[in-house]
Amino acid sequence: MNTKCLSAARLFLSLSAWRREPKSMDLYAVESRCNAIHSANVGDWQPAAMMVAEPHSDERRAVEDSLSPGLYTGLFHIECCREVAARIGAVMHEKKTSLFRHLVGAAALVGCSIAGAQTPVVTWNDPTTQAWADTYESLYSAEWQDGINAQIGVQANPGDISVVADPVVSGRSALRVSISRNENFANVANGVPRAELLFPAPVTFIQGKDYLIRWSTFLPVGFAFDTKQLVIITQIHQSLASGSPTIALTLLGNQYTISERGGQNPTTVSGGKSLCCADADTGKWVNWALRYIPDETGAHSSVELYKDGQSVYAVQGVPNAYLDDQSAYLKIGLYKSSWVTQPSDVSQITMFFGPVYVSQR
Repeated sequence: MNTKCLSAARLFLSLSAWRREPKSMDLYAVESRCNAIHSANVGDWQPAAMMVAEPHSDERRAVEDSLSPGLYTGLFHIECCREVAARIGAVMHEKKTSLFRHLVGAAALVGCSIAGAQTPVVTWNDPTTQAWADTYESLYSAEWQDGINAQIGVQANPGDISVVADPVVSGRSALRVSISRNENFANVANGVPRAELLFPAPVTFIQGKDYLIRWSTFLPVGFAFDTKQLVIITQIHQSLASGSPTIALTLLGNQYTISERGGQNPTTVSGGKSLCCADADTGKWVNWALRYIPDETGAHSSVELYKDGQSVYAVQGVPNAYLDDQSAYLKIGLYKSSWVTQPSDVSQITMFFGPVYVSQR
């Protein structure tokens, strides 16, 4: 294995020994993970020294003493940092030691990207938020390794949605979604351009409940951005009425846009924001996490969106569910309703989706 990645694993093991904690982490588990990422030959590399923030602390001296020369100041892949930081976080959750709290915070500051990974592990910015995320219980997951589950609804022409090899990491699977402007969409839902998956129960959103949705997207290198009309790439759709989705993540030009609707006037956006810059995300996986508390009145509503662990949108107190709707549902894919009838810069769209995880508390 590449010693640059291995240094991150050894860093954790050396800390584990120094703290006299059980070495519950198998070095070879991280080694295998790092091998897969290194073979992809993508992503950013960061100084291993960034794992420890205090240059003159006892913790840092212990690490320096335990690592061979060159490893401590060498480089390791950011995703190895993610893996090790996640395991440190698990120990921190059990032991509540100040050392591990400090290290998780320092590791998170690396701001690592998900370029080499398929699993959308969200690395939150601080231990408090990570602890909050750990309080959710799993409702549903789709990882695509065995194809598309028969219970998932498919709204697409044949061939527009398929399970393929991960575009970055060999041996992994991803969802490929592609639509062309010259296709005949007459036999697709509502007869408009789309290729979407509709997730089944228990992925239904009840007002007043607290949900966490995690998924990932991949825009290929050379992805053509449409400045004239948006495309919805993820949505929470109301179950009882037609109209624009209550929550939508879209692409317009080189920007993402998040929007929410609901209450007495769902034709008007109750909250939203443009997020720069999608063109910087081509050729790598982007991890999304959405905390969603639906409420048609807005009194107890909340929408929080995280992109690669960074909070990019947070709004409370606005209507974010349609009236009397207790079974809104999740969709991912491509939906471009005005593509055939309105001007557009593009004639074809292709992107990829990683695993999807939905949890509730």
